[in-house]
Amino acid sequence: PFRRAVKPVHGFRAKYVDDAYKLGVDMGTIQRLVGHAKIETTQIYAESSTAMIQESYRRALGAAAR
Repeated sequence: PFRRAVKPVHGFRAKYVDDAYKLGVDMGTIQRLVGHAKIETTQIYAESSTAMIQESYRRALGAAAR
């Protein structure tokens, strides 16, 4: 399969978006800060964060219910 190399700047941008999103910065602000023309592009970076947050929340609820 074809694999495209990820440039270091994309890793930095992804980490920046991820951290800002976790801190509660709204997506429109993050979009402007990273210079994306479309908010959908910014949301791609945050999707993995959302899944991780949801999983952590489910684990915490499960532990609290025991």
